[in-house]
Amino acid sequence: MTIHYLADTDKITPVNLTNHGYFNLQGATWDGDSRSHTVRINADYYLPTNSLGIPLDKPQPVENTSFDFRTSKTLSKDLLADKQQQQAKGYDHSFVLNPTRKPDEIIAKVISPDSKVTMTVKTNKPAVQLYGGNWLAGTPARKGKQYQDYAGLALETQFLPDSPNHPEWEQTSCFLSPNKRYDYSTTYSFQF
Repeated sequence: MTIHYLADTDKITPVNLTNHGYFNLQGATWDGDSRSHTVRINADYYLPTNSLGIPLDKPQPVENTSFDFRTSKTLSKDLLADKQQQQAKGYDHSFVLNPTRKPDEIIAKVISPDSKVTMTVKTNKPAVQLYGGNWLAGTPARKGKQYQDYAGLALETQFLPDSPNHPEWEQTSCFLSPNKRYDYSTTYSFQF
């Protein structure tokens, strides 16, 4: 599934389009949650935030933190291991994708708990937000039911949050000029 984001403007405009779809690779009727999914993200840096989700300063190295997904691990492995996660009730942070990656390189991979389904993500955007479904309780589900917290996870490709206020960050500008085109895509692929 490919989402192609296109935008034009007649005035300089900040643009940061994304998709907020949730994934649970065990299916909609599974009683478990996304914390048992295995995740890998090709990123050496993540963006710390305050308790409201506003970035604190600048991207920080993932090495020796609970945000290191360069090697596959379940979401539950380091869940709530530090203040950054505790204030957000889990993962709700952006990761700076490695800028030296190839255009068709996988930036993230998710594997179902039973290893029967794999999802890969490719994008030409500079960052991805990992959201573990920390606050999903009460959201309507199928057949009159409600989802519980952590029922699904999201991988939202984008520019870093609050980037209009941080021109010093090393990424392509999120400001779209009248003579430019916003042209990005994200592909979610599934293997069964």
